[in-house]
Amino acid sequence: MLLNNIHPLVGDNHIPHRFRKDVNNPPFWQVTIVDTCNFGREGLRIAIHQHFLSSGYVDVTVATTLALPRLAIMMGEKNSSTGQRCLVLRLPVSSSEALHLLLELGMLPVGYYARVVVMSDFSSTILLRVLISTGMTGQICLIGDHLPISRLCRTIVPVEWESKAVMGGQNEVLVHQPHRQFTPAERRVLIQTLQGVPVREQARQADTRIKTIYTQRANGLDKLLVRDIQTLLRQFCSVKNFIPAGNLG
Repeated sequence: MLLNNIHPLVGDNHIPHRFRKDVNNPPFWQVTIVDTCNFGREGLRIAIHQHFLSSGYVDVTVATTLALPRLAIMMGEKNSSTGQRCLVLRLPVSSSEALHLLLELGMLPVGYYARVVVMSDFSSTILLRVLISTGMTGQICLIGDHLPISRLCRTIVPVEWESKAVMGGQNEVLVHQPHRQFTPAERRVLIQTLQGVPVREQARQADTRIKTIYTQRANGLDKLLVRDIQTLLRQFCSVKNFIPAGNLG
């Protein structure tokens, strides 16, 4: 199922869950969970809830939509807290859906999230390559889905007084690399290609020539070091790895 066919659940587009002792004391971390799986999303919320129940350290929002840019705007309007924002993004097992979701990250306001945690067993090499091209900067943590719950929670929401040894995953700090970043047009063309939109229709919607669409697609793929979409998707599928429980950052 393509991501553009996944709709919000009935009700609000996001459901706040605040876990803190004092409602007048803002949490240090505001965590937004995005997961296409209802059970996975709720399970992660419960795990974070139970882990930080007595600390008053975390404010969790469970996103029931995958429209990341709209979600970011809504969160900014509803929550004026000064806590640092953390996005927890569990990628779908489908390589095309995972790539689509990663490309959407580039549509978020620059620096909106202080920390982004990507949960996936895809190759960390290909994930970082795509994240850099989307223009993501700052703290990025790549983790597998199989960490013990306590370590998973510590990795998602790092506690300053704890050693990094208790965290898991691969921690990176991404810096802006303009020569590798997609233009808005390149990102749009790649997303529409994943959605199966014909080139002629892409050109019509963008009010441009078909040749321009092909050029934009080629330029975007070149920044990912591949020649075509299928090669890129095969790299997602053929080089899956389990990111170990030790801190590699």
